[in-house]
Amino acid sequence: MKPDFLTTDAEVTQFIHRLSDKGISRIALDFEGDQGTVHYHNRISIVQIFDGEKAFIIDVLALETADSLRDFLRSTTIQKVMFASTNDQYMCQNVLDCTLMNIRDIAVAQKLLNEPINIANHIGIDKQEKDQLQRANWIRRPLTDELVEYAINDVLDLLKIEDVYVSQLEANNLLKVYEAGCADLSKQDYRMDPLYVYSRRIGSYKHMNAKRKLALRTIWIFRELVGEFIDKPVGHLFSKKLMPFWVRKGLDPREEIMQMVNKRLRKERQVSESDINRLWHEAEELAENAMY
Repeated sequence: MKPDFLTTDAEVTQFIHRLSDKGISRIALDFEGDQGTVHYHNRISIVQIFDGEKAFIIDVLALETADSLRDFLRSTTIQKVMFASTNDQYMCQNVLDCTLMNIRDIAVAQKLLNEPINIANHIGIDKQEKDQLQRANWIRRPLTDELVEYAINDVLDLLKIEDVYVSQLEANNLLKVYEAGCADLSKQDYRMDPLYVYSRRIGSYKHMNAKRKLALRTIWIFRELVGEFIDKPVGHLFSKKLMPFWVRKGLDPREEIMQMVNKRLRKERQVSESDINRLWHEAEELAENAMY
């Protein structure tokens, strides 16, 4: 099915009016974007939708304000059938600063019915191929035909799939439990500042003394600042597993980090020693003020 592309806020508004005019209150929904694959900052590339009749792709990168998109995603009158929506909720909250409302998550149904959490088998795609396409460069324009086809196929059958699961849940007296579990998905807050999640991402942090905690905070924040400076995902710079090692050894890792970072960059994009020192001092100040 060939989708209609929506590239302006006005077109998104027209789409919302279309749903209302046709009395459509249930749609299938999914997101594609860049989360630690190409750029430092997370980005939502597209929102793909099937309303039971037609398929649509909202080009989020082309929207001027995305206000209409936010209104749509926050709407409590439009039921959004999704699969494994937690990460989509994370992206909505951290990229668009809005919370997805009225979600029906097929993964919740699968868990209640003690089934494997899997959608690939239901939509006729190899799981490995699906994972590979999800990690593609969704920021590059124009999108390839392969990516567009994958995006739409990801939502075309979700409404039918949920219908089957709803019947099974009803037969097992689990429908209300499913509905309550889906309602809880919109109550979760996944907003975060990547500069300050070290205590959750480094297990040994809570066991460190104050001096080592400060050193760990500095290195963590420094990695984020470098990633933003060169617009690269921090996971591409160096492993977070190195951080506790440097802290335990009492090492200043700046020179080693500079070598690791520049090894991955073309010569014209490599960071200088002065850039490294400037970002390190900024990280030290932020780490000192964090105090947790």
